[in-house]
Amino acid sequence: MIFALGVVPAAGGPLLGLLLSRWLPQRGMAALALVLVVVVSILMQGNFESTWSWKAFWPWTYWYGPLGWSSGTGTWVATPGSPVAWIGYLAALCALGLQLAIVHDPESDRARLKRGIAITLVVAAVALALTLTLGLPDAYVNPNPGPEL
Repeated sequence: MIFALGVVPAAGGPLLGLLLSRWLPQRGMAALALVLVVVVSILMQGNFESTWSWKAFWPWTYWYGPLGWSSGTGTWVATPGSPVAWIGYLAALCALGLQLAIVHDPESDRARLKRGIAITLVVAAVALALTLTLGLPDAYVNPNPGPEL
């Protein structure tokens, strides 16, 4: 999880910035993208049980951790899905972002890049399917009570 929430976003964040600057060079787009990413991240990070079903689609989310704000205890929960397959999905998203940024270059070999993008999309879809089907089928809640939050 440290790799998935540390190393991959450290590479993916700048790739997202590169992609946005290539395709949306207008003034103010970086600020607008930042606000949109923050707002959507609040909803899709998987901290709440109602968001567990779609948390795998978002590039940064939590799989393990103290959850349970409504009960006032920091109960440790492992949420459904496979974080290992999710790292493959994240790597595919990083590769896709780089390819989409390069395809905007007028001197790029677009035919070869389009084949690479198609292959990367298939790899991302397979990794996402594995994320959703492998791992824990249901949330595992640690039976030991956590500290008061």
